[in-house]
Amino acid sequence: MYVSPGARKETLRKRTFAAATAPGPRYVELRCASAFSFLNGASLPEDLVERAAALGLPAVALVDTNGVYGAPRFWKAARAAGVKALVGAEVTLVEWPAAQRQRSAKSTFPRR
Repeated sequence: MYVSPGARKETLRKRTFAAATAPGPRYVELRCASAFSFLNGASLPEDLVERAAALGLPAVALVDTNGVYGAPRFWKAARAAGVKALVGAEVTLVEWPAAQRQRSAKSTFPRR
């Protein structure tokens, strides 16, 4: 029987999460980056949820850089662990030099 590589990976990703023995702190991490945020985070989304569940955190937020690439895996793992998943993105905006801003403003919005 042939099993696709994706199905094998999905089977390996399934985890069982131990319930926290003591009520956790009244703290929620709101800026946590996963391995999908290149050069900002190194942990897989499932690892982040596993650690949050072990600490007894009621919720944890995944904020990847310029996208929500790890959100599906994070959401699945959080649901399985009983942790509330908060998903967001940290978007990088390019700052133009002053000369370019003035040129683009003149061409876009002519002054009278």
